[in-house]
Amino acid sequence: MQAFPYSEAEVIDFLRQRAPELLMSVDPTRRPFWGQLTAPQMLAHLTEWVGRSAGRNSLSVPLPAAHFEPIRQWLLSAAPLANYPPLPALPASLAADATLAPAVAALRQALDDFFDYHARHPAVTSAHPVFGPLTYGQWLVMHFKHFNHHLLQFGLLPTSLLPYRRAQLLLPGSSVNLNSTPA
Repeated sequence: MQAFPYSEAEVIDFLRQRAPELLMSVDPTRRPFWGQLTAPQMLAHLTEWVGRSAGRNSLSVPLPAAHFEPIRQWLLSAAPLANYPPLPALPASLAADATLAPAVAALRQALDDFFDYHARHPAVTSAHPVFGPLTYGQWLVMHFKHFNHHLLQFGLLPTSLLPYRRAQLLLPGSSVNLNSTPA
């Protein structure tokens, strides 16, 4: 399995600079290529998960950490996140649309909180429901993949930032191969 191709500095730059800039450019009324989230709901969803990775609204994981090791190895590979089945009914906190500037500002603040939290608590792990307890570095990879997934979902990236090749996946009405290797 191909290893995750970006350095910590590149991921931090993507999360702090490039992704928020791209998210500011999305039309709040744009329909996603897949899934049911609106653009403002997607921003709230990203903000919620960044917050969880900084210890807010943390989840308990009743299984031992070793249980998650095989799937955690996949997380740390170059494989992108899959297009999961639609989410169940959205929580009320994600149901209301908002303008994008405050939503992106909230996401930037959540990212700042994430980096500050892990700088103060470098050995702490925070639980993810699929990947189990994750370290700071593992959360960086998870956030990179999660942001990449939603940027593709709303057409804010022309192609995946992850070089992993699966069967060709085309956006509806597009000839852009989402799984090609970046030039």
